[in-house]
Amino acid sequence: MTKCGAIVRLLCPAAGLLIAGLVGTSCQMHSSRSDQISAANVSAASAPLGEAELASVGLEELWYIPADRGANHVVSASLVDGLFVATEPSSRRGKLMRVDRDTGKTLWAFDLNATLTRPPSVYRFPAGTEGRPDEVYFTQLDTVFVLDYKYGDLLRSNVLAFSVSTGIAAVEDRYFVGSDDENVYGVSKTLQTEEWRHRTGGGLQGKPIVAGNGLIAASRDGSVYRLSTVNGWNQETGWSFETSAPIVADPVVYSQWVLVGSMDYKLYCLSLRDGSRAWDFLAESPIEQAPVVYSYRPGQDVVLCIGVDRSSRRAKHTLFAVDLASGEPMWRSEGVRQVVSLGRDNLYVLNDPSAGKGRTLTALNILTGKERFQLDVSEFHFAPTNLADFGRNRTERGQIFLVAKNGAIQAITEKF
Repeated sequence: MTKCGAIVRLLCPAAGLLIAGLVGTSCQMHSSRSDQISAANVSAASAPLGEAELASVGLEELWYIPADRGANHVVSASLVDGLFVATEPSSRRGKLMRVDRDTGKTLWAFDLNATLTRPPSVYRFPAGTEGRPDEVYFTQLDTVFVLDYKYGDLLRSNVLAFSVSTGIAAVEDRYFVGSDDENVYGVSKTLQTEEWRHRTGGGLQGKPIVAGNGLIAASRDGSVYRLSTVNGWNQETGWSFETSAPIVADPVVYSQWVLVGSMDYKLYCLSLRDGSRAWDFLAESPIEQAPVVYSYRPGQDVVLCIGVDRSSRRAKHTLFAVDLASGEPMWRSEGVRQVVSLGRDNLYVLNDPSAGKGRTLTALNILTGKERFQLDVSEFHFAPTNLADFGRNRTERGQIFLVAKNGAIQAITEKF
């Protein structure tokens, strides 16, 4: 392994990372299972973080895939029940690729004609369901594409009669999507037609979330809605909760709670059952990203949200850690633009570039916010969030995937 020369500022030896990204391109009805991870028109090779460098902060490499100079430019990466990487179409077709997160092997690649604007979604059928492959959903313009999760083959595509402005959520017999026309739609998988719609007071940007027989959707009208997956609005089980400004981030469902950030500067914790407010937390600036929940220990859950102040020329990001049980603040950290991974005791975040420094990956103590160390990751461009099932998946916890535009990928993890 070559030493990459990245800067390590060690404050305490411990850490672990995992990264993925988003996707961006439009598709064609063909897949190739032998294609390799792409890259494109990026002249410099990305040097991986070195073995000794990682070991000095309690990390180790899982695998590394070097750049592919003959392939297209990577435009996004995401962790959604697997690692997905997308390249942009240029002189050749773009690709949506599923990568084995344990080995780095490309499992399949599906041809794309345009840049994806949202990450794909995955739906797995319940155990015992025979003859129905698990599904990958993504959209191009107003067309929904459904691929076989295992093989990447096209199962079906559906041109919708309305605009699509969110990611897709699904259950066994239908899927759900939000639109700029202010509606949430339920669409039959079999008939490929609209079964129901529910009008909100604004366009939708955050992806709806399935919670049992309910569907949680958040609108730019500033409200959160609990709908029925079967028929949309249900007078008995439905509810809505109004904030004071538009909601642009995905809502999050954890245990009995719905967590949502609003442009009114507040993070809200609502009852999943009836939408009543348990607490709200003032983040000092608008919240544009989905909150992250870390189930650190039994009875000790932490909610993380990032406020973005755009009042000056350069946006200012601030990460807040909030106790889920009480809604009380635990700590804050300036200059954090993204949560990357949840480790055993550390939180891994991506910092804003600062004067004389490029992208840095920082390890913070999850209970205090104290900085443990920093790694220079300027060679990489994407670090998708690894939720590891709210930190409860001990195998995936503390993993980080670093993806470069030229197609190089490095997976690293905490040493046990």
